Amino acid sequence: MGAAETREKILKITTDLILERGGDLNAVTIRKIAARAKIGVGLVNHYFESKEQLVCQCIDSVFRELFEMLTGTADGESILASGDEITRDEATTNAAKAVMSFLISHEAIARAALLRDAENPSGQDYTSKLVDAFAYAMADHKKIEEVRSNPRMNERMKNQFIEHFVNEQRIKSFMIISSVKEAFIRRESVKETLSADLTDEEARDEFMESLMEQLL
Repeated sequence: MGAAETREKILKITTDLILERGGDLNAVTIRKIAARAKIGVGLVNHYFESKEQLVCQCIDSVFRELFEMLTGTADGESILASGDEITRDEATTNAAKAVMSFLISHEAIARAALLRDAENPSGQDYTSKLVDAFAYAMADHKKIEEVRSNPRMNERMKNQFIEHFVNEQRIKSFMIISSVKEAFIRRESVKETLSADLTDEEARDEFMESLMEQLL
């Protein structure tokens, strides 16, 4: 088995263990990863300098899909691209629903990431990146495209204007993502106290619509 195959095998086994342990990172150890991969602990450490780095790469591969869903890619628009069919608030509500559905469908990885953020918060953790991605998605993209296509502006000026448009949405984005994150982490108590089963798609959508009515 080559280096690339070994590395991918380690990543897959680590992801499997995170899923099996329900997102409990304390239950995922380098020794357990090595044992399942049938390789030495030293070889795991050769490819990944720490468990933290290994776990982050596993989480990154999942959360990248969520970030691209919000900000768009070269092949597609952001999920908030509303066109003329729905209002901006409706598009934002749909995006918030999509974020919650994504977290629920990737429960163990999402729980691992968000609980890790709570223990060691930083401006570069997954929660902060999600706030930034949602703020970017909420920004006025017609204005952004006008700036990007303006031949009179240099790249520095364009980036400053775009950052301004994104900053206008950051507080609201923070409120939305914080609420979604808390509801996801506390979904058992949400079910008990608010009678909303977030694992049920219809009940989840109703809860998110009520939540967004309060936030928008």
